[in-house]
Amino acid sequence: MSSQVVVSSPAWALPGYLEVRDNHLSIDGADALTLIGEFDSPLFVFSEPRIRANIDRLKHAADTVDRPIKFCYASKANSNMSVLKTVLESGIDIEVNSGGELFKALRI
Repeated sequence: MSSQVVVSSPAWALPGYLEVRDNHLSIDGADALTLIGEFDSPLFVFSEPRIRANIDRLKHAADTVDRPIKFCYASKANSNMSVLKTVLESGIDIEVNSGGELFKALRI
């Protein structure tokens, strides 16, 4: 019986977006330690390609339903201006629930 090492991805990995490369966390191909070296810590990193892919998956799922569906991103979940811009550019609306959220949505 031969011993074979099987390397598997962690359960939280998202191939192409969030994965381990060379024993480092990689976010959209960027090494997390390099990002921290450049921008310091704590650091929040959002994946524009992943946001767009998630929205595309929702829109594709809606195409399979025989009812009109309108998607709105709840800005209270994350009102980072770059995230809001990506959401809007991806073709869905932004739901707001406060004056601050409205201000940001209108700015985008």
